[in-house]
Amino acid sequence: MDFGPWAAVSGPLAAYKAHSVRAAARIVSGCRRRCGFSGLLDVNRLAGYQGFLDAFDTAGGDSQLMLYDLGRARVLNADEHPPGAALPPLDGPGWWPAVARAHERRLAAALRAEQPEEDGFEQWNPLLERAGELGEAYAARLAAEAVAHCLAAVRDPRLREVLGLLATLHGLSGARRWAGRLLAAGTLCPDDLRPLPDTADRLGDALTPHLPLLERAFGYPAELVRSPLGAPDYTLALARSLTWNHGGST
Repeated sequence: MDFGPWAAVSGPLAAYKAHSVRAAARIVSGCRRRCGFSGLLDVNRLAGYQGFLDAFDTAGGDSQLMLYDLGRARVLNADEHPPGAALPPLDGPGWWPAVARAHERRLAAALRAEQPEEDGFEQWNPLLERAGELGEAYAARLAAEAVAHCLAAVRDPRLREVLGLLATLHGLSGARRWAGRLLAAGTLCPDDLRPLPDTADRLGDALTPHLPLLERAFGYPAELVRSPLGAPDYTLALARSLTWNHGGST
């Protein structure tokens, strides 16, 4: 066996593929769980999206192999992000990109200290799980920076303010999912993580009045959704979409 060509061809493209497919699968899974019974109905299409995303994790290049390869490449390449200053404020959109950069840098430094002398798959095999974690951190850092770049490009001040709240909440959610990893690597300490739940709750409260604006910004037209979940009156749309077979069949 040998490493795939993904990092050599386009590291960022491979990272975006692995990260976006798994993030989308996690989001759809969360939507299905929160929708209860409605999330299980084929007519609402969430089950189909879940299956597609599960399949695409290996289609187009196996995402886990990509992450192994990307982590190895991050170790072999020079450190692109020298240590920075103190982290930005927790309640701002710049906090998570800074944390993601610091975490990637720490993982790369630790793995570089154990880098094998030869660059073959067999020599790297004992380190693959750690290489995969580094590849995942690299992909998360690219995604976090992409969110920050998109936010900076928004011209409407009101929309930029609301999207800034959403970007910040997105970053805090990522930090809470990765809390164990961040603590284990020494990227953050318990005092850094302790305020996350309360801060996330405040951001959620601040975003609630702006949900119609976010729906207009991110929502798809009904003709694309083609699901009762996307209808203004879900109960009526669901009733119209269901068919019933009364009595026996001949």
